[in-house]
Amino acid sequence: MFDRATLKERGKVAYKKNYWMAVLVALILTWAAGSGGSVNTSSFRNNIGNNSSSTSYNSYNYDDDDFDFDFDDLDDHGDNASDEMLFGMLGAITGIVIVVALIIWAFALAFTIFIRNPIAVGCKRWFTLNSFDNPRFNEVGFAFKKGQYMSIVKVMFMKDLFIFLWSLLFIIPGIIKAYEYYMVDYILTEDPTIDYKDALEMSKRMMDGNKWATFVLELSFIGWILLSILTCGILSIFMVNPYMYATESELFLELRTRYFGPDKPYFTPNFAGGYGNAGYNAGGYQASYAPQQPYTPQQAYTPQAQDPYAQTQTPADPYAQQPQTPADPYAQQPQDPNPYYGQEPADPYGQQPNNNNDTPYGI
Repeated sequence: MFDRATLKERGKVAYKKNYWMAVLVALILTWAAGSGGSVNTSSFRNNIGNNSSSTSYNSYNYDDDDFDFDFDDLDDHGDNASDEMLFGMLGAITGIVIVVALIIWAFALAFTIFIRNPIAVGCKRWFTLNSFDNPRFNEVGFAFKKGQYMSIVKVMFMKDLFIFLWSLLFIIPGIIKAYEYYMVDYILTEDPTIDYKDALEMSKRMMDGNKWATFVLELSFIGWILLSILTCGILSIFMVNPYMYATESELFLELRTRYFGPDKPYFTPNFAGGYGNAGYNAGGYQASYAPQQPYTPQQAYTPQAQDPYAQTQTPADPYAQQPQTPADPYAQQPQDPNPYYGQEPADPYGQQPNNNNDTPYGI
């Protein structure tokens, strides 16, 4: 269970430090997260009703005779051919209206899938980055980068599809699934190329035991929403919406840290160590932007890569261990010209006894 008051305080501080940009991004996110299909079909239906009322009813003066029906006249003056033609025209007009409505609905659905959903992901990325730094406005177009756009479109489509299918059972299962997949958008802000099954599973893990607390967190803004209605939405634009989106981002960072650790959980170009060497700096992103290996505990405190040349020593002098001056080839030979090199020849008679006797036989 998270601390609701702490998250709201963090969100308030986050959006106020970059206020006007937060207001603009929140306005875009409110438009992107809205339900375009229902608005378009209802406006289309209202336009038909308004046009018909203005052209038919307002331009004609009614009297009592107009409402005096005589069903006998139908038998006297009715024409079966005319009736069939009338019903045929009504059927054709009804078919055209249905086809036009379906085309408008299909266009609104495609616009939501391919434009609004990716923009919503980019806006939520901006709010999440704004929690600890000052991101640029072009983060709103994050999802449209090459190599990740279709992946984000697919994941968001599958999320909406599953929520819709669960809603067909009853309303309650659809609401539960909506909170279960609450973090899918934010997961895409970190790993835009993730598979949709992994994204849904990660969101389920993060929201496990936190769905009701998240509902209460959203419900805590009801007072601000009522005040926004009283101000015709002005307060919502300039205060409530940025406040709510910033708080949601703080909720994501809280649950992400709790379930995946403060370091890289799966693929975080920025969040692991803030901006700088982690990927985002004043000059922009690093050139390489490819998913890394899944998180393992051994990688949690891996030091930064060292200079590949840091341990390389200066090449040794090939002659460093050799004498500086060439050795004298005759250095080990004696300089004495004596052919015996200082050794005296042995006395051939040295082994015979040296007697001082004069007698030849020693007698």
